Amino acid sequence: MLVSIPPPQNPAPPSTSNDDYSAVTNTANFDEQGKPIASATQGNKADKLTYKLSASDQAFDKLLLRASYGTGFKMASMSDITSPLTHSGNTGGTYPCPVKSPDPRAVNCMGSTQYDVLTGGNRLTGENGLKPEESKQASMGIRIEPTSSLSLGLDLWDVKMSNQIAQLPEAIVFGHPEPYQNLFSTFYEPGQGGNILVGTLPPTISPMPTIAA
Repeated sequence: MLVSIPPPQNPAPPSTSNDDYSAVTNTANFDEQGKPIASATQGNKADKLTYKLSASDQAFDKLLLRASYGTGFKMASMSDITSPLTHSGNTGGTYPCPVKSPDPRAVNCMGSTQYDVLTGGNRLTGENGLKPEESKQASMGIRIEPTSSLSLGLDLWDVKMSNQIAQLPEAIVFGHPEPYQNLFSTFYEPGQGGNILVGTLPPTISPMPTIAA
């Protein structure tokens, strides 16, 4: 018995998108003390061509095979870049003072304790600034229609993401402060009537820095 198998269907035309974003010009710019400062260019310029390819094959009348592959691109939000620094309470853990004498910030050390934290946008440019989140997605699936009133489908997905944006953890900044000295500053605390030492936990991209024990 001969079985006639139709040729594979033509793949769908690829869909493409070319995204282009400039860096942010922030005219409402403030320093760690909440004082207005000059406008500045913040964040990174980025552009990316993304696409999606898909195809299906009606191998038999009641069996459909399908597959797709695509890429994705997402810029950091405006708040991830330009949000002003705000006081966000204390660290969850207890840490020794992250700065050492003769650094002038060391006069505000309080020994091993919970230190105050500032959070806000990552206003840096270049390698230390935020990069676009990128993804690659692939899928394979089948659809079976044993009867005109019943359809069964199964799809397998594989998604890989890079440069995911997350807040830099306090355990990295305060637990291993040497590479992050630029994130420590003095902050005027009205409740205490003077300056205190604080650490800033900005948004960053994954993978998080690996610190040797």
